[in-house]
Amino acid sequence: MVESSMELKSDPQMFFRHTRMTVPIFNQLLEMMRPSLSKKNHGALVPEERLAITLRYLATGDQVLSIAMAYRVGQSTVYNIIKETCNAIFDILAPDFLRPPEREDWINICHGFWTSF
Repeated sequence: MVESSMELKSDPQMFFRHTRMTVPIFNQLLEMMRPSLSKKNHGALVPEERLAITLRYLATGDQVLSIAMAYRVGQSTVYNIIKETCNAIFDILAPDFLRPPEREDWINICHGFWTSF
């Protein structure tokens, strides 16, 4: 059976099981990611499918082979999609959600390291 994010969206519980997020949150993330996930190649998977494949991999731990079979794409395609999408997620979300450690943070880390011995 071919799964698509459009089919999964019609069943919110199944969608959540596959992505670990609700449809509205997925759509919000998709809109943030769309420019980075869009490919100019004719026949390339649309951003929605690329994001769904990556989230399924991250959320379920499914084997790449089973995801490739479910979406009817090659294993190497799934590997590339996961890598590209994870990099894009980091590039887009890190500035807002991952602040770099400050001096005080490094001091606390260092102190914790030396006192653990």
